[in-house]
Amino acid sequence: MGSSDDLVEHAPWLRGLGLPVVVDHLGGTDPGRGLQQPGFLLLLEFLRQDNWWIMLSNGDRRSVSGPPWDDMTPIAQRLFAAAPDRCLWAGNWPPGLSGKKNLPSAADLLELLYRYLPQAVQRRKVLVDNPARLYSN
Repeated sequence: MGSSDDLVEHAPWLRGLGLPVVVDHLGGTDPGRGLQQPGFLLLLEFLRQDNWWIMLSNGDRRSVSGPPWDDMTPIAQRLFAAAPDRCLWAGNWPPGLSGKKNLPSAADLLELLYRYLPQAVQRRKVLVDNPARLYSN
């Protein structure tokens, strides 16, 4: 996903989808534009539908503040609050395809997840329960 603006541009078509939809990279949300940007609000609307899922990953790439990427935490937490049973975690593989040097370590990314979701029950949903439900259908 390039930007949350892509959701707005394609909203009429996307609204009619009845199949499972997994939106990656926190919906392309730009943390510099805040939580009231149109694409993010539309994403929250889509997440009210049971067929919409969101990946809480790649906050390190979407961040405008840089490590430890804390500008992404409010976005991820709001998305989790909107659809706790339809949030997932993933990474890009292989990580070197991004062309970036000094890629974050797996430990740094895991710490980011812990900041997003400080409770073990939340992380279990995202890492275990939700993917099991999505991929078993």
